[in-house]
Amino acid sequence: PDPEVTISKFQEMSVAPDKITWTKILQACGKLGKLERLSEFHRRFQESSCQVDPFLASTLIGAYTKCGDIQSALRLFMDLDPINVDDRVVGAAISACAEEAGRLEEAQEIFASMRSKNIVPSLHTWTAMVGVGGINASKYAIDDILTRIKDNGMRLDAPFYNAIITAYGSCDP
Repeated sequence: PDPEVTISKFQEMSVAPDKITWTKILQACGKLGKLERLSEFHRRFQESSCQVDPFLASTLIGAYTKCGDIQSALRLFMDLDPINVDDRVVGAAISACAEEAGRLEEAQEIFASMRSKNIVPSLHTWTAMVGVGGINASKYAIDDILTRIKDNGMRLDAPFYNAIITAYGSCDP
C-alpha cells in the first residue's frame, strides 16, 4: 500500500485509532522517510490512550531508523520499560546500530542486556549483529557471533549466510 494514502486515510478518521492503526501509520512514516511526519505522529500517539507494546516499540525504532534518526531510535530503546522489550525490539535496536559505523559497542551492550533479561535471540537478531560487525569491519566480532550461534545449535538460513558473507567482505584481510 502507498504510505501517502495510509497517512491521508488516517487523517480523515473521526474515531480514536487503536494500536494496529498506530502501528500502520508509524510504519508508513518510516517508509516515506519523513522524520518530521514521524515525529508528529509519534507525539500524537504518546498523547493518545494507547500504550506501547513490544510490536509497537519495534515499529517505532524501525521507523526512526528508516528516517535516518538513529539517535532517536536508540534513545527509544534505552527508555523502554523492560516489560516492552522482547526479541523484536532488541533486533530493531541492533539493526539501527547497523545503519552507522562506530556503533559496534552499543550493539554489543544492547545484545548483552537482552541476554541478561533472559530474552532468547532469534536468527533475525543474530543476523542484525552480524550486520553491525560488518559495518564496523570487525572480523573478531563476526567470528564471535558465528561461534556463539554454532554453540547454540541454531539452524541458519540464507539471509544469515548472506549477512555473514557481506560482513566478512567488509573486513580487511
